[in-house]
Order: sequence, then structure tokens, then C-alpha cells
Amino acid sequence: MKGKNTFTAKEISDLKQLIRMRVNADKDDQKKIRRIIRSIGFYGSDYGIVDCQVSDLEGLIRSGMIKVVGGKPVSANSPSATTRPAVTPKVRKPETTVPKAVKGVAAAEKNLLQGDFISVGALSGDMVPEVPGLYCIKLRKGVRLPAKYGKVREDGVIYIGQASTSLNQRFWKQELNHHGAATFFRSIGAMLGYLPPKGSLAGKSTRNYKFSPEDTEAIRNWMRQSLLVNCIVVEPSAIDDIEDALIRKYCPLVNIAKNPAASAELSAARDKCVAYAKSE
Repeated sequence: MKGKNTFTAKEISDLKQLIRMRVNADKDDQKKIRRIIRSIGFYGSDYGIVDCQVSDLEGLIRSGMIKVVGGKPVSANSPSATTRPAVTPKVRKPETTVPKAVKGVAAAEKNLLQGDFISVGALSGDMVPEVPGLYCIKLRKGVRLPAKYGKVREDGVIYIGQASTSLNQRFWKQELNHHGAATFFRSIGAMLGYLPPKGSLAGKSTRNYKFSPEDTEAIRNWMRQSLLVNCIVVEPSAIDDIEDALIRKYCPLVNIAKNPAASAELSAARDKCVAYAKSE
């Protein structure tokens, strides 16, 4: 770790102000502001975050990865910055507040597509509720996917999906961490050029290939640095209709089902993974 993970409330307030300034500054000023941020002891790279947003910092605090204490600033070079803070806070498991379920397409679009996104690197499972809902995934500014798969929307949105029973299970565990069947994770892996272990699906009827542990971790690391996400709670009876309407309107690059502009190249890449996994 280059920086520290314990800050005073004043330092956190200053960091938020500096991050907001950096986002709206020109290239030269961004470098100057980034140096000031690092002088306080915060390095986004310590948490797999590139182009840090205020929502990323808040996510790190909620997840417990960053601790906020009272008193004087903690030196980035002091052992207490990472191991023995001057004031040891009681670390509690972050509480997930479940918001009211969304019912209509317009409300879902406003809250999901135009809501607050957080980087995958700053997200933790404790922040994702065990309720039905929709999730949206987009690329960070400046991140690119291979051009052969098609053009990414200007807003960066590349995927909209649903969790019919649990956002935590479907969105967090499967799509972002590949613990079980994961449509988005498999697609991103294929787009980045990864293949599942040869013969891993030989003699099986399923098409749900998985990548090797090493490749899975490499894909996770790419996602932590490259993706922003948001999710909302949705009435179970409305999930299918809302998801269908949003996919048809936004045509996210990584969606295949229900997408009128589905990428043929992506389908071919996924088929290649399936064929490789089923080969003897």
C-alpha cells in the first residue's frame, strides 16, 4: 500500500473537495490536484481504482476499507496509518439500507441509468441487498473494449441485467465475481480474449463455461479498474418488462438477449468459448 487507510473527518472532507475539483479540471490541473490528494495519503491504486470519484471514496468508507477517525491527521509514513491507528474505531459490518422498490420504466431509468454509480473496486458484497432488482454496468471514461464488437454508447453503458430473487447473489457474486453461472462475466472474459479450460464442458449439456482461477482473477482485476456499476430494487412483477424496455432503448453492447442491436461478434466469441470448453 502506497498510502494509508485511516483518515480524519477533515481529511475526508478535503479529499472529497479535491476529487470534485479534479474531475472538472483540465489535464495539467488534474495532475497538480492528484499530487495534493496523494500528499494527504490517498492512492486510488491501493484499492484498484482509476479516475476516482467521490462515490468511490464513500464506497470505501462504507465497506470498511477506509477508516475515519478523530484527532490529528495520520501520517502516511507512520505505522499507525495502516496497522495501529491513533484511535481504533469499532468496525461494524456495513448496514445495507434497502430503498423502496421501483415499479415503472421511467422511475427505473431515472434511478438506474441516471443514478449514482460506484466503481467495482470500491464495491463490497455488504453493500448489495438480498432483494430482487436491476443492475447497470458501464465503462469508466477512457476505457475501451475491442472495436470489433461494436460501438460503446457515449454514456459508457454496456450492460443491463436483472436479479429475479437476489441482487447480492446474481449481481455481486455471479456477474462481478463469477461464483456460479454469470452471463456478463463470461461475455467480458470472451471479449478480452480469455478461453475456458479446454474440455472443461466435455460431455456436458450446459453452455455455462467458467474460466481458470488465474484468468478469473485477471478478469476481476480488469473489472475493478475499468467498470462502474449501479443497482436498484424493483418490484418482482415488473422486472421483466422494465429490463426488456431498457435494453431495447439503450442497446447495451454486452447484452445479447432482447437487444435489437446485439453484437454478432460477441455471440461468436461466446460460441468459441463453449466449443473450446466442450472439445476433447
